[in-house]
Amino acid sequence: VLSIGEMLLVSQRAKTKLEDDCFERVADLVQSMEREKMYKGKGGELMRGATCRLIECVFLCCDESHQIDSKATDAFVHFAEESLQCCSADVQDTASDAIAAFTETNYASGESHRAHDLLLRHAEIVVNDLVGVVRRGSALVLGGFPVTSLLVAKSSEDKSATLRAVVTALSAATKPEEHVEVRDAETRVNATISLSELSVKLMCAASECHDIDDDDIAFVSDTAIATLLGCLCDYSVDNRGDVGSWVRESAMKCFPVLVAALQTRNALTADQSQNIMAALLKQAFEKIDRIRCQALVTLVQLVRGGDAIRVGMRVQAKLTVHALSGVPDYDVLQCCLPATVETAPDASHVSTIFATLTPVLGAEAYVNAALSGWFLSCGSVGDSLVRFSTDALLRAIKEFQDLPDIVVASIIQGLCENKHVDRVTVPTLRVCDALISHGALDQAHTHAIQLVEAIRCECFSSRDISKLVTGSACLAHFVGAADSVVHESASMGLLALMANRFPRVRCAAAEHLYIALLAVAEPSRETANATETLS
Repeated sequence: VLSIGEMLLVSQRAKTKLEDDCFERVADLVQSMEREKMYKGKGGELMRGATCRLIECVFLCCDESHQIDSKATDAFVHFAEESLQCCSADVQDTASDAIAAFTETNYASGESHRAHDLLLRHAEIVVNDLVGVVRRGSALVLGGFPVTSLLVAKSSEDKSATLRAVVTALSAATKPEEHVEVRDAETRVNATISLSELSVKLMCAASECHDIDDDDIAFVSDTAIATLLGCLCDYSVDNRGDVGSWVRESAMKCFPVLVAALQTRNALTADQSQNIMAALLKQAFEKIDRIRCQALVTLVQLVRGGDAIRVGMRVQAKLTVHALSGVPDYDVLQCCLPATVETAPDASHVSTIFATLTPVLGAEAYVNAALSGWFLSCGSVGDSLVRFSTDALLRAIKEFQDLPDIVVASIIQGLCENKHVDRVTVPTLRVCDALISHGALDQAHTHAIQLVEAIRCECFSSRDISKLVTGSACLAHFVGAADSVVHESASMGLLALMANRFPRVRCAAAEHLYIALLAVAEPSRETANATETLS
């Protein structure tokens, strides 16, 4: 099957005259294999992928002298759309390429209505269908449509109606659904890539196509940047683990190509550039190795400039990234980042990246974003990751005078903004405990009461034992505070944990409170009574 398709391509490139009924016979072959049930059972996915490649070759062979009749076209498109719903990613890729070849041929021949209806149908499926595999294929195929298909409208009043509908649909598909049962991480990955591909194609074609106005460019650029930044906040999990990391990694791979395309139209604003840098720096301090590596590779491309690396994107144009030298503290980024993309994977190793990127904590524009990622590494469960990240943070607190206040504010902000999101709050509480234990943070800090209240609020009604134990350790540091308000709030929080339903939590809270009371220099009457009771 593959040989037939490749031979058709060779014949077309050699300008060899094909028989008049050649394409009809290929259509009969596709249908006969389906009747023989060759697409089912063992090897069925291989046959389906090979047939999709054959269909793609057939559409690529179409020109003025070789045309496909409507019956054969319907059979090819129906099979390709059916293959989009296959669970195999390879089959979906070949089916998407086949439909993309059909749309190219369809618009070249002047019969755009069929491809246009196909585009709108898949844009509706990617948002409304409840089956993840179906949405996954539709999200993938949308990125292969030509730019001309996006600029066709049913009326002349609004030529950008289709463009805005498809871009909005892809943007919505990158967000996790409210119902956990219908979430599909692969759909979000495909939607992220397709949105970037369409945005890049539009920017590259803007100079040649008069139907693309400045409003369309502004809408697409703003939507694409906001969507990719939103993808970097995807921390969803399922029974396969942190599947949100797939979406974050995909978004980071798309940024260099998208930024390079936007720069050709001057569509990238200074605020967007700064937000991109801040979001990437947060990912550069994450606990997952491949996420840190990809974040560092992307940062090097944006800070150093050069040819945009197109990984898994159907973009033909060669694009060059111009260094984002206008972002705040560009000199700091330039000094601490690796010199080339090739050296970025080595620089992303846990033993070097935190020490290398420590100067970023002195950059006001990025310190909060960097700390939010840093906390996740400091509070993780890996021994080497925790050791290297915590040691680097402690050295940075000694090096930068204002950093302790920023760290406390960042801890409070992280606990308040991610209330009861255990993936973020548990590491943050561990960082708080570690920093106070090492004497890096003062118990008499001006924001101590806000920190204590944030910790108590996070522990309230929680059933996570590790969080509650860590929270009791954090509160115990403030029992001996000179400020009576802080002392009372921390003590009440520990007393509440001593009445928790879990024995381990009650035991840990009582032990922490006892040790904290023993450390009080001049115990009050109430403190002495409490110590005697606990003894």
